Amino acid sequence: GREAASPSPRGVDPAAATAYPALDARTKFTCDGGGTSVDVARINDEYCDCKDGTDEPGTSACLNGVFHCRNRGHQPKKLPASQVNDGVCDCCDGSDEHGGRVQCGNACGALGASFREELAETVRRAREGVDKKRVLVAAAPAKREAWQKEIARLTKEIDRQTLKTEKAMKLKSNAERAEKAANSAAEALTKLQEAKEAVEAAAKKLEDAEKDPDPAAAADAVDAADA
Repeated sequence: GREAASPSPRGVDPAAATAYPALDARTKFTCDGGGTSVDVARINDEYCDCKDGTDEPGTSACLNGVFHCRNRGHQPKKLPASQVNDGVCDCCDGSDEHGGRVQCGNACGALGASFREELAETVRRAREGVDKKRVLVAAAPAKREAWQKEIARLTKEIDRQTLKTEKAMKLKSNAERAEKAANSAAEALTKLQEAKEAVEAAAKKLEDAEKDPDPAAAADAVDAADA
């Protein structure tokens, strides 16, 4: 049906309402950038007269048309014209389903309240974050100074420990060399003792041979000592 007299036709964004003149037989509606003029009575008459679709803001006649949901109490919303009177309630105020195909309740109040609660919670968290950051920024100089002192202390401790470690490694190296020298000395001592014992044994045999009245036995004892 045709739009009844109204300061703003159904589906028009209030911000663009001034482009739609009041219904008057002597008034024309201009569209397509001024290239097309139609009687205002043909606005929302279910027939697309303008290429830009602006003469049918409240119907699905123009494929490129746009329907504005006012959604009072919540957030406005824009729909493609194809969603007008399609049997689905797309606007929370139900204004897109005015053809009677389906009855849409107005849920904007509840949705708006929920949205505002979420927004308030977001704002609260943002403020809480700002407060925490303010405390952090205020405490930062003292913490930074404390950390710098701790870094300086630890650096000195590291230097001291480095010197201790180097000394310990040097002592360990010297100890290893000393142990090696001691082992070599012990081996040499053992060999000297063994050589002494061998000489002492040979001397004893020679002494025994000198005392033996048997010349042949004495000669054998001398040969054994020389061996």
